Amino acid sequence: MVLNKDLLAFLASIIFSIATVIIIRRLNLPAFVTFSIAIYTSYTLMFFVTLHNYISKSKKFK
Repeated sequence: MVLNKDLLAFLASIIFSIATVIIIRRLNLPAFVTFSIAIYTSYTLMFFVTLHNYISKSKKFK
């Protein structure tokens, strides 16, 4: 089974956001702060993975 990079980025962002929730919950922060940080970090991770994919595709065409 071959997974494409976008699916791997999505799965990594889910795992990263769950890990962020677990870590922040141990710091006893409110739920809104916890989920806001988790969503922000998952979007940031997906942004960098997508940016890496675009850069690698542009280098492939040169």
